[in-house]
Amino acid sequence: MFGGVGKAGWATILVAGGLMLGTSVSAQAADLGGDCCADLEERIAELEATTARKGNRKVSLTISGYVDKAVMYWDDGGESNAYVVDNDFAQTRFWFTGKATIATGWTAGYRIEIGLDNASSDSVSQFQHNGAALGVFAGTGGAPSFFELRQSHWFIESEDYGKVSVGLLSGAQDDMYKWGNVGKAYSDAELHYNGRFFLKQGGVNNYTNLIWDNVANNLDNQRVNAVRYDTPKIFKVLVATASWGEDDIWDVGVRFDHKFGSTENIHVKAGISYTDDNQAGLGNPPRDEPNDLVGSFGISEAETGLYFYGAAGRREFDDQPVAFTDEATYYYGQVGINRKLIDLGSTNFHVDYGRYDDWGAGTGFDIGQAANIAAGVNPAGSTHTIVSSEVTRWGFGATQNLKAAEMDIYAVFNHYEADITATSGGVVAPLAIDDWWAATAGGRINF
Repeated sequence: MFGGVGKAGWATILVAGGLMLGTSVSAQAADLGGDCCADLEERIAELEATTARKGNRKVSLTISGYVDKAVMYWDDGGESNAYVVDNDFAQTRFWFTGKATIATGWTAGYRIEIGLDNASSDSVSQFQHNGAALGVFAGTGGAPSFFELRQSHWFIESEDYGKVSVGLLSGAQDDMYKWGNVGKAYSDAELHYNGRFFLKQGGVNNYTNLIWDNVANNLDNQRVNAVRYDTPKIFKVLVATASWGEDDIWDVGVRFDHKFGSTENIHVKAGISYTDDNQAGLGNPPRDEPNDLVGSFGISEAETGLYFYGAAGRREFDDQPVAFTDEATYYYGQVGINRKLIDLGSTNFHVDYGRYDDWGAGTGFDIGQAANIAAGVNPAGSTHTIVSSEVTRWGFGATQNLKAAEMDIYAVFNHYEADITATSGGVVAPLAIDDWWAATAGGRINF
C-alpha cells in the first residue's frame, strides 16, 4: 500500500492508461493515413504512370543508347559550308534489351534498336543540309522519316551449343570491317562524313550526279531479316557465325579476340567473312549476284598505348553485263596511341590512309550545273560511264574520354581525292574531280 492506493488500484490505473494511449495512437495513425498517405499514394501512382515498366517479372528490360552530335566544316573545291550533324560514325540511337533464364545454361532474350537519322553526316550534301531521310519507320513504304529500325529480334542461347537469333539483325559480315579496331578514334574504313556529297568536276563550276558512296565502299553489309547462328567461344578466343535471309543472302564469318602476355598487355583482334548475295539487278548498271570477302585486324600494346588497325575487302559479280571490271577492292590502315594523359580519361591520337579501286566501274552518270544536279535535271542530256575509278583518303584526329560522364569529345580531319576515267560517245578520257575535305568536332554521351 502506498499513498492509500493498493496493488489492485495501481493495476487498474495502468490498464486504463494503456487503453487511453492505444486509442490516442490509433487515432493519430488514422489521421496520418487520411491526411498524408493518400497524397503519398497518389504521387506513387503518378510516378508509376511515367516510368518504363516490364510486362512481366521474368524477362529483364534495359534501356541504353547514346547521343552523338558534331559540327562539320566541309569544302568540295568550289563550295564550302558548316553543318551541325549527327555523326554517322556512331549514329545517335537507343535500344531495349532483355533476357530470362529458361533452365541451367539456357537463356532467351531480345533486342530492339532504333536509330535517329537527323542530319546524319552520311546523308547531308552540298544541296541538302538536313540530310536525306535514310530510314523508314513502321514500314511506311519510303515516306520521309528520321527513324531507322536497326534491329528487332529474339534469341535463344546455350552456354554449350551457341546462340540462335531470328528477326532483323546483323549478319556475319556486318561491322566486320571494324572488328579489328582496337583504337578509340572516330574514324575507320567507312565513309562516315561524305558518303552523300556529290563529286564536283575539277576546274569548272559543274557537278556530277555521282556521290562518293558510288566510288568507294567498305563492304559493311546492312542488317537483314534473317536467321543467325553463333557458336560458343572456341578455345576461349574464337566465335564462328553464319546467317541466312532475305532473297537469298547468306554469309559466314569468324572473329578472334585475345589478350597475350603475362600481364595481358598485348591485345589482338582479327576477323574475316564471306557473303554470297543471290539478288539480281544490283547497282548501276544492273549487275547480278555479288559476293564479298572482308577482313580486319588490330593489335595494341597496353603499356605504350600504341596500336594498329587495318581492314580490306573485295567484291566480285558473278554476272557483269557490261565490258568493265567485275572486281572492286579496298584497303585501309590506321595507327595511333591510346594513353591516359590526364585524370579525366584516356586520350587518342591517330592518322589513317585508305584506297578504294574500281567501285564506280560501269556506273552511268551526268554532268551539269549545281542547280540542275540538285534538282535531278540534266538539260544537256549527256551520258557518261565510268571505266575505272580510284579513291584515296587520308586523315588524322584526336579523342578525349570523359570517364565520369561516359562521354567522348573528338575532332577528325578527312581528305578524299578521286581519279576517274570515263567514256562518253565512245571517247575514253580522264575526268578531273576536285578534292573534298572536312573538319569535324563533336561529342558522344552514353546512357
